[in-house]
Amino acid sequence: MQLETVPPNPVMLICVLKACGNVGALDKVVKIHAQMLKHGMMGSESAAGNVLVDMYCKCGFLKKARELFDHLVTRDVVSWNALMFGYADHNHASEVLSFFGANATCWGLSRCCLIYLHFESLWNPWGHTEGN
Repeated sequence: MQLETVPPNPVMLICVLKACGNVGALDKVVKIHAQMLKHGMMGSESAAGNVLVDMYCKCGFLKKARELFDHLVTRDVVSWNALMFGYADHNHASEVLSFFGANATCWGLSRCCLIYLHFESLWNPWGHTEGN
C-alpha cells in the first residue's frame, strides 16, 4: 500500500495491529502506533485506541498499555476490559483488583458481572469454583 501511496486508514491499521498482537510483534505495534499518531488517528478513533491498549497488553508491555489508556480521549467498556484482561493474562492480580475496585462503582452491574467472570479464573486455573 505504501508503494502505491495509498494512505492508511483506521480499519486497515486495526487489522494489522490485531495480527501483530497475536504474534507478539511489539516492534511492529510501536511502528503502527507512530503511524496512527502521525496521521491523527488517535484523537477521535476510540476503536484504534482500544486495539492499541489490547495489543500492548498482548505483547506484555503493560506499562505502555496503561500509559496509552490514561491518555485516551474516549474510554469505554472495551478500553477498561482491554487493560484489565491484559493485567489478568500476565498474572498481575493485584493490579486487576486495584483497578477494578477503584472503578467498579462508576460502572453498571452488568459490566462488572461479565468482567468478574474472567477474573475469577485467575484464582482457579481450571475455571471451576468450589461446589461445581
